[in-house]
Amino acid sequence: MLSSGLAGDAHVVAAGVKKAAPKTVDELLDAIVHPMWEHGARRDLRPLGVGFIVASTLGGDPRLFGVDPSAAYWEMDAGAIGLGHEAATAFLEKRYRRGVAREAETLALGALGTKMRSQVVVIKT
Repeated sequence: MLSSGLAGDAHVVAAGVKKAAPKTVDELLDAIVHPMWEHGARRDLRPLGVGFIVASTLGGDPRLFGVDPSAAYWEMDAGAIGLGHEAATAFLEKRYRRGVAREAETLALGALGTKMRSQVVVIKT
């Protein structure tokens, strides 16, 4: 999980994911979006200000998802999050080729070099 937004809010979500110990991609996504929905729906909690890119091999196949602060999520082949994501996404869309995993590191470093000025927080779960 990579987050963009408030680091404390990312920690709230990551702690819930760790506690849930998901075994499938659906369980993983549910563990991520449930606290985000709860914080958005309850009057005594403020909405969480964080979005995620989530990579998973649960279920065998590698999959990548984006999750925005509203808890909407979508599957994607390649993507970026945070300030400067437009330039990084354009870079990836232009150069990404499905099924060529060897190029992933080079593409990721190239996307970071597209004048993105965001801070990236990596959460290990």
